[in-house]
Amino acid sequence: MAGALAIVVGIAGATAAWLTFGDGTVDAGDSTAAAPPARPASSPRPGPLVAGGGTSASAASSPGGIAPSTPTVAESPPAHWSLADARVAGDDRSPPMQRSTAEPPTPTWQLDDHASYARRERQRHQDVQRAFVAAADQELPMLDAQIERGRAMGLSPEQLAKGEEKRRRIAQMRDRMQAALAASGATP
Repeated sequence: MAGALAIVVGIAGATAAWLTFGDGTVDAGDSTAAAPPARPASSPRPGPLVAGGGTSASAASSPGGIAPSTPTVAESPPAHWSLADARVAGDDRSPPMQRSTAEPPTPTWQLDDHASYARRERQRHQDVQRAFVAAADQELPMLDAQIERGRAMGLSPEQLAKGEEKRRRIAQMRDRMQAALAASGATP
């Protein structure tokens, strides 16, 4: 019985400490929590310690007991406000979204004719291959420059090998797609 009473008293104390805010106020919705003893408004805060073992004279004479040389922390809005604003208005640091253009629907006559539909699908596939080849032609020189910049900065051989492997695989896929386009008679 005494053990259970001690547990209940401990939980009540922890709850009261949890419901008490850092400035000494108590949650208004909780009538059971005991407020900590109020500190008189006129009592000075202790100043910073100095080498002699006491507080500095400038801290004791300044209003609020804080030394004038002590930097103050600027109040900033909570981080969740920034996140909520970014969800609504977007983030200026994010790259612009590139929306793909809406593709016109396939005409009914083309859906009915198997050969015509196959030509359309082949054309769409070749368009994707051409787009990859064009993007690879732009990206490969940029990757080469990044690899050289990494060498100049002294990156580890593992990191350089990772970049070189990425460049090699993109170039290999680009060559394969160019060969497929040339074999199908499409202009690359």
